[in-house]
Amino acid sequence: MQERIGSAVLPQDISFRDERARQRIYEAVQAVGHPGGSCLWHVVGLEESLKHWATEFRLQPESASGVLIAALGTLEAHYAL
Repeated sequence: MQERIGSAVLPQDISFRDERARQRIYEAVQAVGHPGGSCLWHVVGLEESLKHWATEFRLQPESASGVLIAALGTLEAHYAL
């Protein structure tokens, strides 16, 4: 049974599928490491521009594209695609 206070969703409302999805995302980001995981989270997950992420991470845009390409390659290997 889900417990709610008003319209707020409490932590115990998270379904098994939601928790499993959260865990898989965490594992993928951990497999990619840093800064690649951060890049994937912001650029792919949050749909920020690569230029914006690079600026926040204090990287040159050319370096940021390399980080993204490497992160995507690592992610591909993580899922054995």
